[in-house]
Amino acid sequence: YDEYQASTAASRDRRDRRVALGASYAFGAVSPYAGYRWLNGDVGGEVRSNLYWLGLRYKATPALSFSGAAY
Repeated sequence: YDEYQASTAASRDRRDRRVALGASYAFGAVSPYAGYRWLNGDVGGEVRSNLYWLGLRYKATPALSFSGAAY
């Protein structure tokens, strides 16, 4: 959780709030992951958004891995 509050007396009631969650699990050389970010704010104008993502990482060798994600 993160909250940013405007810094002037005229805008002290304005704030941006964010929450982000993520998870991953390793199945041998493959690691799927997922995440979510929620935003609700009015510091720079009314903003509301939900961002989701899914991804996959493949560890080909100990020194080389490939990742891909969709948002």
